Amino acid sequence: MVSPTLNPQACWEFEGEILVLHHPTTISSGYQAMVHCGSIRETASIVKISKECLRTGDKAIIHFRFIKHPEYMTPGQRMVLREGRTKAVGNIVQIITQTTPTHPNARTKQNKTNSRDTAVEI
Repeated sequence: MVSPTLNPQACWEFEGEILVLHHPTTISSGYQAMVHCGSIRETASIVKISKECLRTGDKAIIHFRFIKHPEYMTPGQRMVLREGRTKAVGNIVQIITQTTPTHPNARTKQNKTNSRDTAVEI
C-alpha cells in the first residue's frame, strides 16, 4: 500500500547504478534479465548503458525498460538483476515517467476481419 499523498505512478523505464557480480561474457544494450526490487519480479531490457559493455566487476548507470507492464518504484530502492548464472546488484537512481506509453511491446487492439467472403461449392 502506498499513501495517496505520494501521488504514486507506475513507470515503464528507470535508471539504476549496477555492479556486475558475475557474467560469463559481456552485457550490452538489448540484454534482458529478471529484475528483483522489493516485491517486483519482472523482466527488463537494457535500453542504454553509460559504458560500451559490462563484464564481471564493472559498475555503470543502466537505463532499463520493463517488458510486460509498468511497476511502482522509488529512487534509492535496492535491486538485483539475474539471468542464468549472471548476477548483478544495485540501486534505483531515477524513475523515468512518461505521459504516453512508448513501449515497443505495448499491445494495441486491432480489428481483424474475416476473409470468408467466397463460397465454396462441392
